[in-house]
Amino acid sequence: MRFYTLEAALEWLIYAAISVYVLFSQYFAVKGFSPLQIGVLMGIMPVMSLFANAILFKLASMKTRVFVLRMTSIFSIFGLWMVYVSTSFNRAFFSMVLFTFFFVGIVPMGEAVVVGMVKRKGFSYGHIRL
Repeated sequence: MRFYTLEAALEWLIYAAISVYVLFSQYFAVKGFSPLQIGVLMGIMPVMSLFANAILFKLASMKTRVFVLRMTSIFSIFGLWMVYVSTSFNRAFFSMVLFTFFFVGIVPMGEAVVVGMVKRKGFSYGHIRL
């Protein structure tokens, strides 16, 4: 029997990170932002995903995917912390730009890393996704 522990855990962590983003609208409402401000802050991620992934994958082609995954994770944590400590809309906006630039790269880069790990070990990627 083959064990997929590391690969499955990494896959789970990648998608668990997305759940953080879903709760931001409630967090911003509690912080006292207006519905328009919340909409602007929540709209940053889709806009950022248009070009951040291309930049991060270009960097991954020059370095390694694992390096870029580590970098995006570390900077996402730092950006998330900045969102948490921001007190004004302007700071929250800047923090969300920083956070989402790196955060949008975690899922596709993580998937690329997991697929590479699975290929090298001869595992089936379908079993990990389930």
